[in-house]
Amino acid sequence: MDPRAALHAVSGASHAGGPEGRLGAPDPLARLEAELGGAGAEREDAAQLYQDAVELLEDAWSVFTECRVMRDGLLEACQEIERTMDAVQARLGDEPQPPQSNGRTPH
Repeated sequence: MDPRAALHAVSGASHAGGPEGRLGAPDPLARLEAELGGAGAEREDAAQLYQDAVELLEDAWSVFTECRVMRDGLLEACQEIERTMDAVQARLGDEPQPPQSNGRTPH
């Protein structure tokens, strides 16, 4: 497969609207293709360069996805801890207060 065709296949139809990716950020594959496009004629190793770049981008995307999954899991854990702490605090607020050392109950 032609490296440029592979590059387009990896970038997929999700970026068909232009060089802008999600959230308005430049699409790295489109930018890479633009940068390497001019170098293709004068570089003999352009095909390998494309392949290496695509593999690096796929690896980076995989790491990014894993980080997002871990982040989402940590956010859920934090929310659960917050709910648990709220429940503990509510229970402590409902229970009668023990008398102080001077024999009075706190107000």
